Amino acid sequence: MEASFSLYKFRFHLEPKAPLRMPAYNKGKAIRGGFGSTFRRIVCHANCREPESCELRNVCPYTAVFQPFVPEGSEKISKNRDIPRPFVIKPPLETKETYMPGERLSFDVVLVGKIKDYLPYFIVTFKEDRAQLYFIAVFRVYAGMNPERKNSQF
Repeated sequence: MEASFSLYKFRFHLEPKAPLRMPAYNKGKAIRGGFGSTFRRIVCHANCREPESCELRNVCPYTAVFQPFVPEGSEKISKNRDIPRPFVIKPPLETKETYMPGERLSFDVVLVGKIKDYLPYFIVTFKEDRAQLYFIAVFRVYAGMNPERKNSQF
């Protein structure tokens, strides 16, 4: 049986409603950090202290996206403790540090395999009003909803 491997690329355009400061380099780290904090707050239940020990770990969107784990009884990868996260944030390469209202900060999110089914969680997270705590400004999302299925380099 031949294994299937799919990549889905989505472009997000975030527009700050107030001036937004971003690092000149490595904007992906800032975007991912803010996204991860907000994503966890949205999807994790109140009793979840740590995803590794959460009673809903096997069905939790946060675990699937941010802390995927090797399934018990897996023979092929049983020696690996951590596996890669099934998404990539591809930030802009520009060195611009301040985004004013009306200016867009655009970046790509690449989802791997079945994680594409979690796209609505990504959109809700970026639209979340409380994201201003992590992104310094409230954003509107202009999501390119048409995934580009790629078999080559992005």
